[in-house]
Amino acid sequence: MIQHVTASRLCPPPRHSHVRVAEAGTQPAFRAGSVPCDAGGNLVGADAPVRRAGQVSAHLPERLRAVGSDPAQVPATGAGAAGEGHGA
Repeated sequence: MIQHVTASRLCPPPRHSHVRVAEAGTQPAFRAGSVPCDAGGNLVGADAPVRRAGQVSAHLPERLRAVGSDPAQVPATGAGAAGEGHGA
């Protein structure tokens, strides 16, 4: 079973959940795509890819808390910034 989790303290994502948890004896969690918005739902770094990537990374601890985890449990992660119009 796959559980889709949206972190209540982050802005709601438009078409996905913040984290997915696949239950198979252990509970690995896979982060889904992220929108670089602030707590009010405003886009951060519209013209600044580095700021967008930083905002997405800043969301990671809250995403992990939403599924009962923390950054110490993460073996690796990565992020990229999509260009204008991506996924619109």
